[in-house]
Amino acid sequence: IRIMTGFLKSLRNSFLIILKKLQFALRKIFRFPHLRYESKSGKAKAGKKKIEANSELKMKNKLLLPSLSLKEKISLTPEIKKSLISVLLLILILAGGFFVFQKQEKKELEIKKGALSEIQKKISEAEKFLLIRDEEKSLILFKTGWEEILNLSQDEWPEKDKAISLKNSIEEKLKILSKLELVESPKVIFEFDQKIFIPQRIIYFQEDLYLFSILSEKLFKFNIQNKKINDFTLTEGATPSLATVFGNSILFFLKPDTILPFKNVNGSYKFENKILLQIPSPDSNFIRLASHQQSIYFLEEKTGEIIKFPSPFKQGQIWLKKEAKRMNDGKSIAIDGSIWLLKEGNIISQYSKGEYRSDLNFDFFPAPKAIQRIITSHQFSYLYLLEPSQNRVIIISKNGEILKQFQSNQFDNLKDLAISPDEKAIYLLNGQKIYELEI
Repeated sequence: IRIMTGFLKSLRNSFLIILKKLQFALRKIFRFPHLRYESKSGKAKAGKKKIEANSELKMKNKLLLPSLSLKEKISLTPEIKKSLISVLLLILILAGGFFVFQKQEKKELEIKKGALSEIQKKISEAEKFLLIRDEEKSLILFKTGWEEILNLSQDEWPEKDKAISLKNSIEEKLKILSKLELVESPKVIFEFDQKIFIPQRIIYFQEDLYLFSILSEKLFKFNIQNKKINDFTLTEGATPSLATVFGNSILFFLKPDTILPFKNVNGSYKFENKILLQIPSPDSNFIRLASHQQSIYFLEEKTGEIIKFPSPFKQGQIWLKKEAKRMNDGKSIAIDGSIWLLKEGNIISQYSKGEYRSDLNFDFFPAPKAIQRIITSHQFSYLYLLEPSQNRVIIISKNGEILKQFQSNQFDNLKDLAISPDEKAIYLLNGQKIYELEI
C-alpha cells in the first residue's frame, strides 16, 4: 500500500511538471495578439430600418479574429523543440509506468484472492477433522490458517472485510480448541489498601493464603473460609523475597543467605530462629525457591545452577551434574520429583536426577508471549503457568496437553498465583486484589 501511494504521488507530481512545461512551450509557440473588437453600429444606413432589432444587436460588438498566418503564429526554436521532445518522452514513460503498475496491481489482487481461497479450503479441512474428533490435526490447520490470514485482514484491498470475517471465525474455533475461558467478572475475595500494604507474592498453606513483599516487614495471613486477615512482623526488620511450604512450616528466604521458618503449632503462629546458608559464592543471586521431600532448591540467576540444601539446610550442593547443560536463562522452577524449569522463550524443560531430560511440547492459542511463573508439586497432576502479558493463567498436563485457560481484562496486573492442594481452586494476586477461580 505504501509503495502504491508513493507511486501515485509521484505520478501526480510528474503530470504537474508536464502541464507546466507544456504551458511554457505553448506560450512560446502561439503568440496571440490582443483580441480586437470593431463596432459597426454607426455604419448602419438609414434606409434599412426594417431590419429586426435582434439582427442589429448581433452585428454590434462583432468579434474579429486575428488574421495571422500559421507561420506568424508558430515559431519553433531549437529550445522549444527540445522542450517538446522532453515532454513527449516523459508522457510516454509515465503512461508506460501507469499501465505496468495497473498490471502489477491486478496480479497482486489475483494472488491475494488465491491465498484467501486456499485458506478457506484449509479451514474446511480443519472442520472435517473436528467432526471426527481429531482435535490435534484440526488445531494445526486452524493455527496455520490464522497465521496466513493476518496480513490479508490488515491490508487495504477489495476483500478485506471478507478476510476479517474469516479471521474472527478462525479465532473463535481456536479458543474452543485451546480450552480458553473468558472471565468477565472474576470473583474478588479480598483487596488490600495500598496505603497499608502492597503485596508481591502469595502462597497457600494450611487453608490460608499468605502474602508478603520484599518491600515490607509485614506478613499477612488471609483465611479463605471466614475472610479474616491477620498480620505478623518479621524479626529484626527482615523482608522476605521468596518462600516455599516445607512440612508444617513456611520457609521464607531473606537475601542473600538466610532462611526464616514460620510455623503453626497447635494454632500458634510464630517465626523461629534464622538459619544461615552456606552459599556457593558471595555473589550468588537466588531468584526462585521450591521444596521437595526433605530438601529445598534454589535457582541461581548468574550461573544457571540449581543449588540443593538438604534439611537442616546449612550446607548446599550443586544439583546438576557437570555434563548437564546449565540454565542461565531460567525464570522459574517447580518440583514434583522432576524439576521443571521455565526458561526464556517460553520453554519448559524437565530435569531428573541432575540431568536434562527433554523440553515439553505444548501448543495452544493464543501462543505464549512471556510466561513468568510455573507451579506444580508431587501432589499436583498438572502444571500451572502464569502469563501477565496476556492476562491469563494456563493449566497443562505434564505431557503438554492443554486443559484449561482463564483470561480476563480484569487480570491487568498479575503478580503471582497459588493453587489449593486438591487442585479445585486457583488464587491470583492481581495488584491489590486476590481473585478466586474455580477449576
